[in-house]
Amino acid sequence: MQIKKVLNKKEIEEIEAIIEKNYGCKFDLKEYNFFMTSDNKLWIVGKDVNLGQINKIKRCYRIGI
Repeated sequence: MQIKKVLNKKEIEEIEAIIEKNYGCKFDLKEYNFFMTSDNKLWIVGKDVNLGQINKIKRCYRIGI
């Protein structure tokens, strides 16, 4: 995985709207950080994860639970 960008608040709200529209359930995703990878996949991590550390390990396929 190579992180292309960290999604901002507006982009996260768009994801919430898509989930509500497609699946009929409402989630509050503001407690999480979202990343877009170089192959356009979304990754989600808790807010307690240090973004500075994520930037240091951009070429990673998996991080422990």
